[in-house]
Amino acid sequence: MLRLSDLMAGVPGAALDGLQMLAVREVRDDSRQVQAGDLFVAIPGAKQDGGKFIDEAIAKGAAAVVTQEAARAGSTGWVTVPDARRALGIVAANRYRTGGTLTLSGVTGTNGKTTTTYLLESILVAAGRKPGVVGTVSYRYAGKE
Repeated sequence: MLRLSDLMAGVPGAALDGLQMLAVREVRDDSRQVQAGDLFVAIPGAKQDGGKFIDEAIAKGAAAVVTQEAARAGSTGWVTVPDARRALGIVAANRYRTGGTLTLSGVTGTNGKTTTTYLLESILVAAGRKPGVVGTVSYRYAGKE
């Protein structure tokens, strides 16, 4: 089990309101996958608004909800954040304990992007780093393509 305060660490403007020690089983942004004890993050989208599925997540036993909406009365933990999409990224990084040392670089332009990424990858490998490459030709990381 994870603590809500650990998952929400670093989320700007998160109002936990006494829920810091709340136990969370898993993090979900799809209400259809929510199970008892999960944290549901309601993401507003262009076609669907995750806020429309909060009641479904609560009915399935969500321990808490992260949303941009004002708190509703009820027994489920409610965390209001200014940007739910950004919050989900931080919560996911906290959940999987990743991203803290990730450096992301992009290569743009008309010509030479693939060659440039191959050269950068070779340089980083020679320097003892573990780069990943996501491109139009292939996706590579740790010897897997």
